[in-house]
Amino acid sequence: MGQTNGTVYALAVGGGVAYVGGNFTSVRPSGADAGTNETARSGLAAFNASNGQLIGSFDVELNGEVRALALSADGSRLFVGGTFTTVDGTARNRLASVRTSDGTLDTAFSANANASVIALAATSDALYVGGDFTTLKNTTQTRMAKVSPANGAVDTGFSASFDGRVRTIAVAPNNSRVIVGGTFDNTNSVIQGGVASLDPSSGTIMPWASTGIVARPANGGCSSSATGILAQGTVAYVTAEGDEPGCFEGIYAANISDGSLIWNAECLGAAQDIEIVGDWIYKASHQHDCGRQRGGYVGTRNWLEFEWFRMTAFRTSDGVQGHFTPNTNGVERNGIQGIGPRVLATDGTQLFMGGDFDEVDGVGQEGVARFTPSGANSAPAAPPAPIATATNAGVVDIAVPATSDRDDGTLTYRLYRDGGSTPIATQVVESWPFSKPVLRFTDSGLAAGSTHTYTVRANDGTTTSASSPASNTVTVSGADPASVDTVVLAAAPSAYWRLADAAGTVADSSGNGRTGVAQGGVSTGVAGVDSSNAAMALDGSSGYIASSAPQGAAATFSQSVWFKTTSQVGGDLLGFSDAQSGAGTNTDRVVFMENDGKVVFAMRSDAVNLTRYVHIRSPYSLRDGRWHQVAATYDGATMSLYVDGALAATAPLATPQDPGVGYHRVGYANLGGFYTVFGRNFSGNPAPISQYFGGSIDEASFFAGVLSPAQVAEQFAAGIAG
Repeated sequence: MGQTNGTVYALAVGGGVAYVGGNFTSVRPSGADAGTNETARSGLAAFNASNGQLIGSFDVELNGEVRALALSADGSRLFVGGTFTTVDGTARNRLASVRTSDGTLDTAFSANANASVIALAATSDALYVGGDFTTLKNTTQTRMAKVSPANGAVDTGFSASFDGRVRTIAVAPNNSRVIVGGTFDNTNSVIQGGVASLDPSSGTIMPWASTGIVARPANGGCSSSATGILAQGTVAYVTAEGDEPGCFEGIYAANISDGSLIWNAECLGAAQDIEIVGDWIYKASHQHDCGRQRGGYVGTRNWLEFEWFRMTAFRTSDGVQGHFTPNTNGVERNGIQGIGPRVLATDGTQLFMGGDFDEVDGVGQEGVARFTPSGANSAPAAPPAPIATATNAGVVDIAVPATSDRDDGTLTYRLYRDGGSTPIATQVVESWPFSKPVLRFTDSGLAAGSTHTYTVRANDGTTTSASSPASNTVTVSGADPASVDTVVLAAAPSAYWRLADAAGTVADSSGNGRTGVAQGGVSTGVAGVDSSNAAMALDGSSGYIASSAPQGAAATFSQSVWFKTTSQVGGDLLGFSDAQSGAGTNTDRVVFMENDGKVVFAMRSDAVNLTRYVHIRSPYSLRDGRWHQVAATYDGATMSLYVDGALAATAPLATPQDPGVGYHRVGYANLGGFYTVFGRNFSGNPAPISQYFGGSIDEASFFAGVLSPAQVAEQFAAGIAG
């Protein structure tokens, strides 16, 4: 695909041609560096949709930027909207029609707007126009009008007015209604929020049950603006960007007949446009947080620094996220924040993307790009180094952090010992760049005292990744390790709940008499991580364990627990609360699972706003139905999170809040406050859908001091060997 030297805001594809509009002054071929091999084009260009080459005969001179494009129903003309006032030297204020055959101005069409045109939608007998204007062709038309596609004459029978910008327009395939989105509160002086459904003939408001999803201040919401609407068959798809953190920026699907909701993929990250190819709806955004969804992820590195995924795909039938994740950068131009992709279009098989990027997947490509979502295949990224742990005599446990692929989700992993060329084990696992699981392999029958390393490769069915780095060198044990309880007790816990109790009171194996109480939906006698000792299962809605009596919180501490789950709604694993039951008023020192299976260790700080809650997260998902150990420590200056015996993350914390006197919790704690960031309470937003953990739980231990990395690793090895 060719490139532009500026931002692309509009695309239209038809007749084998991709029309590109925006704020640029030249175009160049793919692969050409900026400033080389350039051809002048003033905000509008045409490229061959098959090979991406510039169509030289289509050359239209505009004196302002292009913000909207739409092809006529017969494909003979291209409607152009924007901020320009002349086309090829002829006065055309912000709206024009040019012939697709040669790019010449269609002089029969004239419909001057007194301010910018941002949205266009064409049918065989109508052109719907939206933007910032208040008059069109010298008639009052407040930000939306319906005109003749033949000559631009205003249809005065259509009357629709908006108190803010109209950004997107979609016409139902059966022409039963027009769905409009933008930065408005009122439509025809009636509160509608950012989406309105209109009668296509009169412009009167029609029912739209999902209007409040794109919330606006006038209807009691925060400020979101609908940025993209598609109508296909009997379903409309709507996306938006929020003006405030936490406002709606996902995609929802609704029935065109009444606007009733079908599904809602509530991911955050300034969505700009959507397009459908086959059974998938593609979103241009800088998506970074899908925490509101069941199984959804929170894609942040440290809760202040976002990890963005600018191109994503969702299944049209149910909104489940797919495995299309090419990425771009975003370039700031003329003081306008760089977003990345801003507009999408399709010819039915290819996906075209325009925006303010100058890189796609790390390769130079400016302004516009095209993809064949079900065509070209990329190789999986090389997996990280495996982690090898000697467990029983002659046995090594190998943890393999999964990798990801930009266009395939299910990968085959092959494990190699000591640099060999023949795999010793194979597993097939699904993953995403933002939600990667950890694979577990067992290598047995090894000679005591022998040393080994392990590598892994991933294959997507067509291509194979580069090899991972080698694992740590592991020495095979000649004897089984000590039991779990022996290892834990050697570290002198202040309380130790083995959770093998029949019901009611939970024994404290530490000898300190700090028993627990099982509450709510707790099942006893289930299989534990230690095959000789039972565990408990929590129902995910009411079950948890709490200390029988309150105690003061140690200044430095460690806490650990084993768990097993396939839950997609998260939940608390460990915590310290001022209440033995219920939510309480002060919760701290929590370890919890997010919806996608990552584990978080969070503490309260004496600081306020952005730094009041310090979070560290595991990089990988742990909801695979296998036993995992998580341990959290605080030494008075640094928080540390361990997963399966290995250090996963750390964070400095110089001034923690003193939680005072309270109760240890396992399986439930009030997590709402731990999502107050950006001065805004995100409780229930990226927070786990459930604050109750659902799954098996075992070997919970608490320490008034800091476990060393070696002690954590020893506890893991003992447990996994059991």
